[in-house]
Amino acid sequence: MKSGGRRNIMVACVTFETVKISEPVHYYGVHTVHLLHYIRDPESERGSIYAGFFEETSEQISSSGAEVVEHNVNVSNFPDVIREVESILGSEYSEHPDSDIYVNLSSGSSEYISAATIVSMMYPKSIPFTVSTKEYTVDLENVKKLYYDGDRPVGLSRSVTDPSPMVKVSIPHPDEILVRGLRAYVNCNCKTREAISLIKSEGLWLRGESKSEEYSKQYDVVWFHRDFVQKWINLGWVERDEHRRRFNLTDDGRWILRTYFT
Repeated sequence: MKSGGRRNIMVACVTFETVKISEPVHYYGVHTVHLLHYIRDPESERGSIYAGFFEETSEQISSSGAEVVEHNVNVSNFPDVIREVESILGSEYSEHPDSDIYVNLSSGSSEYISAATIVSMMYPKSIPFTVSTKEYTVDLENVKKLYYDGDRPVGLSRSVTDPSPMVKVSIPHPDEILVRGLRAYVNCNCKTREAISLIKSEGLWLRGESKSEEYSKQYDVVWFHRDFVQKWINLGWVERDEHRRRFNLTDDGRWILRTYFT
């Protein structure tokens, strides 16, 4: 659990989950949880079920001393959800610019998860995360009772509404030269001059060659650090290893290499 003076905040959504929300709250040492949920008719049986999950999740969160801020918003309506999540992050960063804001992408409705993913990308300081289930409450024997209609698998939805187009937010791809250069550097696991030669051989070197070979080698190192290494550091893809005099991949860097231009 994290501790100290920094204010830790979390955004999450509850429908039919509890520990997927409460356990990350305990893990990160969160002080305030903005918890989205929706009850259309509190007096109905369906409404009481949703209320029960919200109340149980709130109790689990409060047991660690965290504050729960309730947001009753239609979590099945994408425009409503993205507006609410954006408002939360905008307000929190305005009032507490040094906060760590965690965004739970494993709980709630699919509309919430989509909206929260988009908004978290709009706030580079936010910390989106996911959690996976280790143990399920429904055993295999009961799966057919819940997800089958007779002998036919149908899932939880028997019918759906017409498709509703989502808002599009442009998120640029990372620079291809930087990604391919990083992959070459990591795969090479060699000294700087050898890495430069490999990057050149793969057509990733954009600087011209000097007439003087010795002059070129000297400035190649400067350009390599300026055009590649410093940009990798600024993007959070690598970090310096003082013992080996190298730059090691961060988790973000590994994700970039697994995802882009493979």
